[in-house]
Amino acid sequence: MTETMNATGTSNEEPLIMTTETHKRINEEAINAYRIFSILYGLVVFFGGVAFSVSYAIVQGERAEMIKILARSYFIYLYWVSIIWITFCMIDIHRYQRISNKCKSASSEANRKSSMATYADLQVHHVSEDITTSNDRDNKLNSLKDLSHLSLTKKSSTDIRKSVQIHENTHNTIEQHDRKDHVVKHTIGYNYDKNSTVDGLYTRIGIGIFCLGTVIHSALSILSNLENHLCIRWISVVDNSSRLLFSFTQFFFIFKHSDLIIRSHQKLARLAIMHIVVTNLCVWFRMVVVETKSQILEMREHGVGLSQHSITVNHLITVNQSTIYPSRHLLNFNRECFKLRATGLPISTFIYEGYMRLTPILYPCTIEFSLMCLTLFCLIWKNIDKTFLHKISDNASTKNVFLVNCHASTKGLFAGLIVFSCTMISIILYGVLRHKSDDSFHMTQSSLAHTPSNTNTATISDPTFYANAILETGNLCLLTLSLCATVWSLIRVRKLNYHRTTSRFDDVLMIVSLTGIYLYSVFSAFAIISNLSSSTWIAHVKLAVIILEFVEGTVHTLFILVVLRKRLRPTSKHEYPAREMIALLIILDLSLWVQKTTTTTKFEANTTQLKFYNVIPWSIIAATATPLQIFFRFHASVCLSSVWGDMYKLPVYDPMSSSEL
Repeated sequence: MTETMNATGTSNEEPLIMTTETHKRINEEAINAYRIFSILYGLVVFFGGVAFSVSYAIVQGERAEMIKILARSYFIYLYWVSIIWITFCMIDIHRYQRISNKCKSASSEANRKSSMATYADLQVHHVSEDITTSNDRDNKLNSLKDLSHLSLTKKSSTDIRKSVQIHENTHNTIEQHDRKDHVVKHTIGYNYDKNSTVDGLYTRIGIGIFCLGTVIHSALSILSNLENHLCIRWISVVDNSSRLLFSFTQFFFIFKHSDLIIRSHQKLARLAIMHIVVTNLCVWFRMVVVETKSQILEMREHGVGLSQHSITVNHLITVNQSTIYPSRHLLNFNRECFKLRATGLPISTFIYEGYMRLTPILYPCTIEFSLMCLTLFCLIWKNIDKTFLHKISDNASTKNVFLVNCHASTKGLFAGLIVFSCTMISIILYGVLRHKSDDSFHMTQSSLAHTPSNTNTATISDPTFYANAILETGNLCLLTLSLCATVWSLIRVRKLNYHRTTSRFDDVLMIVSLTGIYLYSVFSAFAIISNLSSSTWIAHVKLAVIILEFVEGTVHTLFILVVLRKRLRPTSKHEYPAREMIALLIILDLSLWVQKTTTTTKFEANTTQLKFYNVIPWSIIAATATPLQIFFRFHASVCLSSVWGDMYKLPVYDPMSSSEL
């Protein structure tokens, strides 16, 4: 009979197991299908952005206005879909956290009442037993002393068993509730990966700086379009306003939820986050194309690359006889403004001129901000419905608390501040000499338009010569110091413990941005080596700088990827190997970042490359490689700041999440 019941039970369990496995397999297939669909949607959206961006830049004539309207409309669609989903997600997170807090309050209140009821039951039980014992003792005091003693012993043991049983039942009930709550947390709603490395203070500050540059860039573009009310392009105003709002919304979301794990509306989330990733990629590509066209027009305006060492008089006369509006106005001024200008109406260009002066500094911020955002959202997309072995939390209140230990960093910090001060002095001198060079250029341009063609122009390049000498000498010193400090630090930290990382965020950004250094170095080296025999000593210094930057960038990346996986040994808790050098490297990277942001985008720093490749090819190379090259320095400082704070913490074997503290 027992065997028959066991066989029946086994036969009933097998279909249940098969049904569970089938449901799990179907669910995994559906998840993979939605993941593939979101990737295909992203490819379609990205190629649409590429097509509109390229057409926007190269199409001329009557068809250009229609293409520009379609391109701006397409990007407005990308911006607003992203804004709507980010807003919805933040509202849903707030709603979930409010419900979760109510459930926690109710659960804690129920546990408190259960504990009080259990304690009261135990007290009542003991009182009733005491009363019974007292009555028995009064009735049988003289005749049953031994039996009463035995009865008391048995009742005492019975009380202990009942008390233990009640405690065990209560504890099991609480454990079942906790397990149920644990399962609910991991199946619906939103959680935060507490071991994530992408929500550090330095990373947030960096994204905030790039977001600020993007917002200023968009705001100046809006104001330059609104400057002349008779020829406002409203589609351009809406486009730039949408980009400004999209950038700010992204930054706000990333600042609060960069380590988010989404377990609610997963199908919609996969598609929406992929849309945001591709939107950032399209913005990055669009800015590269627009800035490439802008650089081409600016270089042609200055006559760069048309001769070996001087500018021909015919070209200077052509420039002098042109209108007061530079060629780069073609990017932002529409036909209505040109018609109004032709009729003699005054057209204000005050805001626009400031916008064009700041664009070489601001457009790398937009590119770097887009690159960081698309990487962070890629990680969020990857972590949708993901289960981690380490602890996670649904509490976001402690994410904004940071503790900093500055021990063993004083010397490196002050040495870095001295280097940073010298770098700023060299940048100021470079800017002064470059401004003097521009004044000399315009004075010579005006005089040569009325003088014979044999006028000597050798003095035009003197301020530029000294500016480039200061620039390349400063670069050489910074790169040499950085390479030496990196090699020394790499030797010092090799004996530390290996610690496996849980995030590929820093790895991806470091390797992607390193390609910018490789592109710039290789193409620049080819141009300088081919013209080395007829160049000055500055060309030799520049070649040394390019080779040194290639080597230093490679070693620097290797060092960062290694130290991100290193932790202090428990036996050496009072030692801080290479921490002062890491503090110095952080400021060195910041110095190189500031220098490249303010100087590398200037065409005067790349005259040899322009002569070798001509304007259009080098503009494409520079617009692609320069933002990545600049971003490499900033993100290297971000990674090193994370290493400076985390590598010297002793490992904790039973970690407690911040929500439990």
